[in-house]
Amino acid sequence: MDQVRQVVGHMLGRQDAESSAPARDVRSAGTPEHARAVEIAARNPDALIRLEDGSEVRMADLLQHAESVEATAKNEKAAFEAAVTCALRFPQ
Repeated sequence: MDQVRQVVGHMLGRQDAESSAPARDVRSAGTPEHARAVEIAARNPDALIRLEDGSEVRMADLLQHAESVEATAKNEKAAFEAAVTCALRFPQ
């Protein structure tokens, strides 16, 4: 996940001077960074991003992976909160 953040952060810092193009669905973005990443990916989803290990990944795939990780984290957070609540309500 840190690698995804670094790549997207690097892309954001490098692309800020460019004019904004219409984005796919910026309204669903949870943060300004996510909205900007969606805008960049919408402009050129087939652009290749080189990772630190030398492998390359399509920008659209990278963003989709980040969204998947975020959704999983939200589910795990909700499950953890439910477990803590249950443990507090029904101590043994």
